[in-house]
Amino acid sequence: YTPNTGSLYKTDNVYLDGSSNLILQSDFNAARPNNKTIHTGAITSVDHDYSYGYYEIRCMLNSNGKRFMPAFWVWGGAIIETCDTPDYYYNENDFFEAFLDPSTYNLSSNVHNFVVDCNTNNWGKIHDYRPENINFINEFHTFGYEWTPNKIIYYLDGVCYDYFYSQYVASHPLYLTVDLGIRNPWSAAPADLGINSPDYKNFMTIDYIKVYNLKSSCIDETISNFNSGTYNNYSVKNNNFTKTNNILI
Repeated sequence: YTPNTGSLYKTDNVYLDGSSNLILQSDFNAARPNNKTIHTGAITSVDHDYSYGYYEIRCMLNSNGKRFMPAFWVWGGAIIETCDTPDYYYNENDFFEAFLDPSTYNLSSNVHNFVVDCNTNNWGKIHDYRPENINFINEFHTFGYEWTPNKIIYYLDGVCYDYFYSQYVASHPLYLTVDLGIRNPWSAAPADLGINSPDYKNFMTIDYIKVYNLKSSCIDETISNFNSGTYNNYSVKNNNFTKTNNILI
């Protein structure tokens, strides 16, 4: 269930297309009960055991309306003792959240660090990237994400388009999720659902998801006075990752 969006995740909206692709589908029906007029699809890991490494998804974003938000991300919490009572962090690394705005996709990539009941919500990065002359709706593209201690690197089709250092990058394992998310409506559904009336079917087509662990034996280079901190730069892509999980083929 996705709150405040009039949507509901359903297993019927996750299926294979017969060509080894995984489909996450959304559709609209005004007669559905409890104001959950939009059904959509998602997959998530059973355990929170995804941490430092390289993450890659090859997919096609066939969602045409402004309300759709296909995304690839990790999330979860960890117990801490820094507040008046035992509490926990909520962490979220958004590898990408794709927004159609107005006709070209904007890749939004964020790092959240939230201490529940401690009035702290830190954003390590709010990054918006609008690639030019790339068709995401009718073509497959590869999105890569390198997650190492205090450092994040973003890739599109094998090319780095941004990186940053931050103390707010999660340092503990998280859940892994891919979903065809729905944003809060600007007006009543089916407004902003795009084409394909009357059911407004839209899709996220996934060829594969690959996950590589970070080797503990990486040689690191210390970087000082970068964003007012000192960080270890592991420089690991293509050299020091071990492939641990080919989730979908």
